[in-house]
Amino acid sequence: MNFRTCLVRSDTADPLICGLYECENAPGAVEFEFDDGSSEIHVAEACNVAAVVNSVDRILSLPRSTVACEDLAEVLLLRLDVLREYVRDLIPSDQYRETAHEQLIRCWAGFLKHPRGFVLAHRCVMDWGDIEDALVLDGDAVVAFSKLGSNAKKDAEKDKFRNKPVKVALPTSEQIMSFFHDCKSRMETAIELYK
Repeated sequence: MNFRTCLVRSDTADPLICGLYECENAPGAVEFEFDDGSSEIHVAEACNVAAVVNSVDRILSLPRSTVACEDLAEVLLLRLDVLREYVRDLIPSDQYRETAHEQLIRCWAGFLKHPRGFVLAHRCVMDWGDIEDALVLDGDAVVAFSKLGSNAKKDAEKDKFRNKPVKVALPTSEQIMSFFHDCKSRMETAIELYK
């Protein structure tokens, strides 16, 4: 299973969330009537989520090499966080419980959006695995980082990466696919909720 089979409708090739257009009870649904007597329901949330799904699809279709994938990985994580936020807002807050994969995307995006000392880390294209002093930045580290609370603690934590070799272990393709499955489940829940 890949991104397209998870978040894109096979019958129309539209993003899955476009099924929300068929839900007259969706919050913010507006029916537009045309001069020919036909009408169409429009749901802003569905359009916004569909736009992010399409942009993620474009990002995923761009890389043609391992280096290109690595170059776009951080951009993809930031865009996935936008998708996470839009999809989260489809469901009433009392019915939302963040999954581990949603948390992972949120924490990575938060870490990457505010670089501070990390921007001066040595994370060049080479394998730091053989260097004893290389620091590891992985999912566990960014989740722990997100729980630090104060900006002063976060700045101090990121500052430990300054001028140090850092091995960055971004989320795996399996973790990202699990995130897509979470998004799919949320979209399906929203569609069912507003039918």
